Amino acid sequence: GVDGIAGNKGAVAVRLRLGQYSLCFLNVHLASGQSALQERNTNLCQVLADAFQGTSDRGSNRPAKLGFQRRSIYMASLHHFTVILGDLNIRLEVPKDEWPAGSWDTWLSKDQLLLGLMPSLRGYNEGQISFPPTYKYVRGRGDFATSRIPAWCDRVLFKTEYGASAELLEYESFNEVKFTSDHRPVAALFQVRMPVRKHAEPEGASPPMPEVWSSSAPLGESLSITSAPGAFASPGP
Repeated sequence: GVDGIAGNKGAVAVRLRLGQYSLCFLNVHLASGQSALQERNTNLCQVLADAFQGTSDRGSNRPAKLGFQRRSIYMASLHHFTVILGDLNIRLEVPKDEWPAGSWDTWLSKDQLLLGLMPSLRGYNEGQISFPPTYKYVRGRGDFATSRIPAWCDRVLFKTEYGASAELLEYESFNEVKFTSDHRPVAALFQVRMPVRKHAEPEGASPPMPEVWSSSAPLGESLSITSAPGAFASPGP
């Protein structure tokens, strides 16, 4: 859970260096429920604040363990390329138990994230959604379970820093994967272009910035990254 305060909800944060570039991926499972919007924002703010830190946002000690150093050098959102993915539990902004009218493509106008109700994700981007809601389905079938209001719970969001840029090439769900969960998995394919390094990190540079880059540097190397959070998302609510 999130620092022991949110049951089975939480996140796994992984950062890596690819040559001279930094990447960060956060697979999250936020609070569920039609009315848990504020809790989801609180969960995500805490995940972003605590990832890779030796002291939590609440002031509690987070010692190194299992090889994870938690040196308080890096911040999750400060990498060349950062992805937040998984079961964000984003819901439709409709009264509880009130099934939305019309076809599913009209329901996006009620999506909490698209309505700007997730300030914890400010600065992150998402591609255009052209697939049906990812939750909740009758397991093994293609129809929605009437016990919950349908929603696009499973999402992929991204941001770039330090002169990098990212182009979203594909953003899809997979309705044929229907026997393992009441969610539908989603995947995103990115092409990320990294800046040509202009100069080395100056001595005494303050963390959490791992490298210093010229924002006007020409874009150089590119790589393709596939992110498939839904395939590994929790099957829970």
